[in-house]
Amino acid sequence: MADVLAGVLGDLARRWGTEPRPQAPATLPATAAAEPPLAGTDEVAENERFLLAVLAERSGAMDEVAGWLRPDDFADTAHAQLYRCLGALHHPAVNPSTG
Repeated sequence: MADVLAGVLGDLARRWGTEPRPQAPATLPATAAAEPPLAGTDEVAENERFLLAVLAERSGAMDEVAGWLRPDDFADTAHAQLYRCLGALHHPAVNPSTG
């Protein structure tokens, strides 16, 4: 499903006049395998899905998080990839008074 979404987002980026900026999937650090699973993993996954839905749906939502939220912050690698796709399509709002 991530490949299909990446294809659709790439097509939209080209239609909007920008080329997609593919990014290689992040490799997990060697210590990642030794880390215990997150407590409340189902709740974490649900929260991540909700956040991604809000970022995709609300105009300007990416402006609020793009400066500090990183793909590595997501527990689910598919969610991290979706966030990368949203970030690739993100066009920050321009404030007319500052440029």
